[in-house]
Amino acid sequence: MDLVLRQAIQTDVPQIISISAKVWDGEDYIGAVIDEWLADPRGGVIVAVSGRTVVGFGRWVQLWPGYLWLEGLRVDPAWRGAGIARTLTHHLLEVCRLQSADRVALCTYLGNDAIIHLAGSCGFRRAASFTYAEAGPTSLARAQARFSPEVKPLDTGTALDFIGNSAFMRASGGFFPHGWRFLPFTIAPEAVFARMRWILGVLRGSQVIGVLCAGHLLRHRQEFTIDFVDGEPEAVEVLLRHALALAQSARSVEMMLPYAGTQPVVALPLITQLGFEMWQSGEPDVFVYEKTPL
Repeated sequence: MDLVLRQAIQTDVPQIISISAKVWDGEDYIGAVIDEWLADPRGGVIVAVSGRTVVGFGRWVQLWPGYLWLEGLRVDPAWRGAGIARTLTHHLLEVCRLQSADRVALCTYLGNDAIIHLAGSCGFRRAASFTYAEAGPTSLARAQARFSPEVKPLDTGTALDFIGNSAFMRASGGFFPHGWRFLPFTIAPEAVFARMRWILGVLRGSQVIGVLCAGHLLRHRQEFTIDFVDGEPEAVEVLLRHALALAQSARSVEMMLPYAGTQPVVALPLITQLGFEMWQSGEPDVFVYEKTPL
């Protein structure tokens, strides 16, 4: 097979979108973000080309100096079994090495056995597990929205102290979710806070008893992400209801809750009570894989 790997260009976009539509039955997000990806100076899209046909692609992006993220790996179903995903992954890792990456990470869903196997065979280790939860436009959880005067904006210093010592971060292995990306909070808190639109807390006197961070709407699907929530159960419930009220214009509300064995984080039973939907009934279904050193 005559396979060429190169940087994607604008004329590749129709074939990239065609592949993503075949892989995810027209539900993939790639078509909405590919132009942004191509224009982003922090990363690049690599295409695998046979003759004049794009048969696969993947993206690397620097989320923080030394920390690179891989995403969007897709192979045309007609070309599966030819080792294209593995070839693309090795090439992306070489690009990351040339970018002086100390750590490279990716995430995948429970049912994506091919990527889970590929990650393991390429030297990635599973670094964290999360439970995905969502509240769509007709979800029971959307009816639980309620603004609360108890919720106050927090400065980043106060939030940093709380988050850094939280059960959430201990369970997540230090990874802070934002949609389907995960940042290492301890080495890049500035990168995390830059992505947050709201950093909110509930106080008892001068003591912070709950914190919630929510990101900007993701433009490609109008999704509102609750990226962090932890604290005393009563405070967490108030914060979740408040966040749902902030998200009234969003198509959906998404959360990633860290999973670390038998002791669930405080928010897990609460989002169940509020009516969030979970694909695996609260069991872990999203996994972060990391490779270091390169």
